[in-house]
Amino acid sequence: MALSLEEKIRIDLAATFRIIAHLGMHEAVANHFSAAVSADGKQFLLNPKWKHFSRIRASDLLLLNADDASCADNPNVDATAWSIHGQIHRLLPSPRGASLAPRLHHGGGVSGQTAYPTDRPEHRTLFQPRGGG
Repeated sequence: MALSLEEKIRIDLAATFRIIAHLGMHEAVANHFSAAVSADGKQFLLNPKWKHFSRIRASDLLLLNADDASCADNPNVDATAWSIHGQIHRLLPSPRGASLAPRLHHGGGVSGQTAYPTDRPEHRTLFQPRGGG
């Protein structure tokens, strides 16, 4: 049986988390990647909060709705990530995926360091699906 679009995106997004962890780019568990599963971008997948990238499976990804504020009440959802990613997908439905992963401002270890807000473009990434669609 053929996989649905959502199932394919789940598998690809889960693989992305594993690859990012394998490459050592998993600085904190508060970073999020998402992928739109509907043409209008309002339905999207988001990783659950506090789950390490190396442990995320396709079935762990949360299906959320950008127009449903109750999604932010789910204990597995980072409300800020839902708000930011939901708006990105709703306003820019063409890119299928988004990552917002601000790097911590530190000179060595992560412990006790401060994360500063940033608008630097390398901290935001939008992805087109394979095949250009």
